[in-house]
Order: sequence, then C-alpha cells, then structure tokens
Amino acid sequence: MLAAVVPHPARNKAVSPNVHWERCPRFVRDFVWSDVDSRDLTTALISEAVPPVPHPPQNELLSKEKWNVIKTCPHLFRITTPINVNRFHELLTSHPNRALVESVCEGLRTGFWPWAVTEGSDAPSVVGNAILQKVKNQGHLDFMREQQDEEIRLG
Repeated sequence: MLAAVVPHPARNKAVSPNVHWERCPRFVRDFVWSDVDSRDLTTALISEAVPPVPHPPQNELLSKEKWNVIKTCPHLFRITTPINVNRFHELLTSHPNRALVESVCEGLRTGFWPWAVTEGSDAPSVVGNAILQKVKNQGHLDFMREQQDEEIRLG
C-alpha cells in the first residue's frame, strides 16, 4: 500500500469527527487517511509523488558477518512473490515516477530491507533463535513452533 498514513491508535473522535470507524476495514481502523472525504485521492495518484523504496544502508552492505550468514544460509533469505516482476515492470513503463517503479521492482527481485539501520544500535548484528530458549510458557512455545512449521510447509 503506497499511501501516507497517520497512526491514530486512540480513534479520538475529537481529532477525527468525520471518520466513520464502522465503515473502515478492520486492518486500517487504527490509521486515519483523512478527516475529509477525498474520493479523488487514489493510490495511483499518490504513487506519482512518493519517494523510492530506500536501499539498504551502506554499513549493512559492508557487514562481512551478515554476508556470511546470507551466503551460508540462503534458504533463510529466499525471495518468493506471486508477482511476475518482469510483467509488472513492463506494465509500468509509462508510470511517471520511475524511481519508485525501479525501486519496487528491484525490491521484488532482490528483497526489501525495511528500516535496516543497525549502526549505533545495541541490537546484535545477527539474531538467532536463542530467544526461544527463554520462552517458559509451553503454550506460547507450541504456538511459535506451529507457526514456524506452517511457514516452512508453505515455503
């Protein structure tokens, strides 16, 4: 979805009196698109102005440790999409925002690294599943394993 959204977790009617929450799809009820009914604003129109999807930061691309994980465990980074990227790119040849089109197609081909800035962070550079050893609730652990198995089954 390429629309600018403003988080609105409280659904404050004083701030947004014109929003009819019951008519909003469940997955966007916590976001306010606009207090004004703007039927002319479409995702296609917005896509003409939004910036391209950012590239991974240089420090991430230069990390030998990360590249080692990518090279030794390629199965963890398989890119799958139901989109025929070449056809998608072909259909967008006349789109005025070439930078956005190229960045989205590149991301569909090589993967997206959203918010991949770890420089200056206290987060570990490579994260394993050691956190699972800290989970004490058997129900939570069973749920995580079921979800993991389902993801693996679905490829």
